[in-house]
Amino acid sequence: MHGHGRHLSVAARARGLAGVTCAAMGCTSSDGSGSVSLGESDAGRRVTVAAGEEVLLTLPANRATGYRWTVRHSAEPVLRVEGEAEYAQDSTRHRLTGVPGAETFRFTAVEPGQATLRLEYARPWEPGVRPAREFRVRIAVR
Repeated sequence: MHGHGRHLSVAARARGLAGVTCAAMGCTSSDGSGSVSLGESDAGRRVTVAAGEEVLLTLPANRATGYRWTVRHSAEPVLRVEGEAEYAQDSTRHRLTGVPGAETFRFTAVEPGQATLRLEYARPWEPGVRPAREFRVRIAVR
């Protein structure tokens, strides 16, 4: 969270919860504000965005298990990673330990072109162990 503290702002939590909903329901959406939201169901798809648009990728996660999503191929120079992932627990069960949530990654579509964005869900201290899950999406920037 690059110096933003461990607590998410209300706006960040709202985006995270919207992303959790999107990920759970399986959707790609654009809210008309220059932002495209992607979720787990977008894996393997080709997504087209405009240069300058923000791409929000929200994937289900449970940090209590030690697993984290890690960007393994950032799709640069087509996309630029904007900081670290924001994690939000399921807000309906916020006082319980071990409750799953979602990690939201922010990217900016920088220049026209195509590239594959790839993330892995694994425990950082287990190098060489196959990731529990992978996510790939082909990004086309126009």
